[in-house]
Amino acid sequence: MGDHEMMAVGKALFRVHVEGQLKIMSQPYVEPDPELPLALLDQKEVGKRLLLITNSHYIYTDKMMRHSFNRFLPNDMNWRDLFEMVSQTSSDSLL
Repeated sequence: MGDHEMMAVGKALFRVHVEGQLKIMSQPYVEPDPELPLALLDQKEVGKRLLLITNSHYIYTDKMMRHSFNRFLPNDMNWRDLFEMVSQTSSDSLL
């Protein structure tokens, strides 16, 4: 691929990312690991304080975490119950 094509692909990816389309399309391709939320729950239950740091907007983070975590957690627990704090560096505020 030449320089012109590389620039065109880079610009297209940037546009898709800025418009949020990449985030919308990514969920079907995320393969959740059923052991990860349970491992974090084990850590929390023995007194570890868990923090999630992301640079994604809350709406995207929530959607991806619900998709990846909630179905594997017991009872009515959701992904937010695992973390003492969620910190974001995007334009969203600290939760």
